[in-house]
Amino acid sequence: MQSAQIASNLMGTMAVLQFIAVIGMIPLCIRMGPAPAYRLVVILFAAAALSYAGLWYAGMNDNFSLLLLISALAGLGRGGINYVPWNTYTYIADVDEVITGQRREGIFAGIMTLTRKASQAGAVMFVGIVLQLSGFVSGQATQAPGVSHTILVILSIGTVCVLACGFLVSLRFKLNLHTHTVLREETVKMREANRVLPERITPEARLIVETLAGMPYENLWGNNNIGFLNRNKPAAPPLPNQRPALSPLTSTLKR
Repeated sequence: MQSAQIASNLMGTMAVLQFIAVIGMIPLCIRMGPAPAYRLVVILFAAAALSYAGLWYAGMNDNFSLLLLISALAGLGRGGINYVPWNTYTYIADVDEVITGQRREGIFAGIMTLTRKASQAGAVMFVGIVLQLSGFVSGQATQAPGVSHTILVILSIGTVCVLACGFLVSLRFKLNLHTHTVLREETVKMREANRVLPERITPEARLIVETLAGMPYENLWGNNNIGFLNRNKPAAPPLPNQRPALSPLTSTLKR
């Protein structure tokens, strides 16, 4: 077991590296796109979580240098993971506008805050229940042997499982600098005409807009049942299964 002072030093190192990671993620998201950048920091944080478990089972958990290195790696990963959702959040209202023809930033801000607070509260409650079932006694200096293993499993395996879910979701994320620029250009045209303009859109732009919106171009700009004001309109049909693939990384590098 480590002392509170060592734990404080490791947490301080992690906090400093988180700040550095946020600075580094700004150009990285622009260059690579949010999804590839997110997958990169997910791998870093997952490697750090598994490394903590590896040190424990290898009997090297008292090696402060290795703990410091792993904590620094975890700080880089965690800082990047925290940055990407707030980076992409600002673009979600733009995608919603091309679908509904409305600006609804306030709704998305409320949903994101609610989801964040609820997930944090749920995670704390879940961990507390699991620790209690493992025999953890609050305020007791020496805990049962099973408690340490439970904490280690939550820290490593539990963390990696959650990160894996985020990694898989990011594989379907197509929004980046290039696709967002095309989306905004087409949105301006729709806003000026107050309708979709299939006669003025190029095939490449149509593919990008439909991929981001998830529905045919003709059903955009309120021609669907998404949103309170459009709830009585017919639902948009699904996109055809046979469509050209849209690579977010390749589209970004073309710029």
